[in-house]
Amino acid sequence: MPPTATAAAPVAPRTFPAPSSRARRAASRREIGLAIPVSRSARPSRPAPTALIADDSGDARYCLTRMLEQLGLRVETAADGKEAATKACAAAAAGRPFDLILMDLTMPVLDGLDATRQIRAAAAAADAPAGPIIAITGDTFPPTREQCRAAGCTGYYHGRLDFAAVTSLVAQHVPAAAAAARRLAVDW
Repeated sequence: MPPTATAAAPVAPRTFPAPSSRARRAASRREIGLAIPVSRSARPSRPAPTALIADDSGDARYCLTRMLEQLGLRVETAADGKEAATKACAAAAAGRPFDLILMDLTMPVLDGLDATRQIRAAAAAADAPAGPIIAITGDTFPPTREQCRAAGCTGYYHGRLDFAAVTSLVAQHVPAAAAAARRLAVDW
């Protein structure tokens, strides 16, 4: 038997819905190079606050870095006081001073108190604002607290690294971190 020819059913053309007037306006703006408008609820984002952690203990630097990153801060680290003073002074000279510095008191090369004095002196010489410097130590003796104040530290933290305590201290000095701390509700 010869093959029979079958008639193919006609294919209906596909129809797509007409673009909305909003889509037509957006397309025409793209064609002439205009940006598509951002919704009113979107706000331009601010750069994240920055922090410098100066500690000779790699474990302490790691823990503090993770804590501050959870609060939305960008973190740089220094392994000794000289490196911390160099980074802080360079950032201030570039017009981007750190929003917070966590300074261990006992470090090699240059201790935390001398590094704090250098940072404060450089800021005063450049007539630039100096951010808060929080001393970190395991020493709880009252003379140490007074020495920190005399050197130019704005805060003092002693004891083991506890997320809630560090968060509370950082939130006092960095408003953006305070908002993040309220959202976190995490207790290490």
